[in-house]
Amino acid sequence: MPVIDVNIDDFRQLLGRHVDIAELMDRLPMMGTSWEGETEEGFALEVFPNRPDLLSIEGLVRAYASWTGLHTGLKNYYVHQSDYKVIVDQKTQ
Repeated sequence: MPVIDVNIDDFRQLLGRHVDIAELMDRLPMMGTSWEGETEEGFALEVFPNRPDLLSIEGLVRAYASWTGLHTGLKNYYVHQSDYKVIVDQKTQ
C-alpha cells in the first residue's frame, strides 16, 4: 500500500489551526491509514486502498477536518466569468 509523507506545516496551514503530532498519531489511524512515524518535516502515513482521497494532503486535510467536526458539509464553489478559453483541436476527437 502507498506511503505518503506529509509536511506538518502545510497540513496545519490547510487545516487553519494548530494540531499536535500526538493528536494526529491517535486520530489518523481511525480514518483508513496506518501511522508510519514522524519524519524530518512532518509524518508518514500508509493509505489503505479504499481511501484514495487520502493520497493528497488536500484530501487528507479535508477528511480530517470533516471527521473532527472542524469543517463539515459540502464546500461551496463559486463560478464567475473569466477570460480563459479552452480550445480543443479537432484531431483529438
